Amino acid sequence: MTFLRRKFEASAALARVVPFAVFLALTFCQGRFGDAARYWFYLAKTLVGAWLIWEMRPFVVEMRWKVSWEALAVGIAVFVMWVGIDDFYPKLRRCLSDLKRDARAPEKMLENEKAKQLTRDIVSSRLRKIVSMASAPAQTEQTLKNLTAEERFLYDKLYTLVNEWRMHVSRCDEAAELE
Repeated sequence: MTFLRRKFEASAALARVVPFAVFLALTFCQGRFGDAARYWFYLAKTLVGAWLIWEMRPFVVEMRWKVSWEALAVGIAVFVMWVGIDDFYPKLRRCLSDLKRDARAPEKMLENEKAKQLTRDIVSSRLRKIVSMASAPAQTEQTLKNLTAEERFLYDKLYTLVNEWRMHVSRCDEAAELE
């Protein structure tokens, strides 16, 4: 263990890259050794990943824990919104509106900016997932139940549009073959 700590201490880049590389390697192996092994690899990457993060934490400034009321408030807000995902987007809009109203105070401006950036990240992540799902073969109803009403609406529209486009392109291919 001291070998790893010495390497992390010597190289800031290594301290950041090694845990991710090991996590990726274990993720790559996850489906390669049969169905049962997938769960063991999942357990291994969780435990090894947590251990590596624990080992590199002292050498990465950004990983040092600092507790602030702003971070705690944003964390609680995100948790509440996540748990109540059915009304996620309306709740998100209300939360942002409240933060914007309170952001007139200089100490609240940073909290408001962090919340807006977090919102952009969450919405971008959800949008990538919906676009990916709409581009793939039809999803199971169980999978679609995990979407909010707004996301389901977008998924249905995108899925229809993608399939219409695929049919159009395949007709163009057939027409070109006939020529």
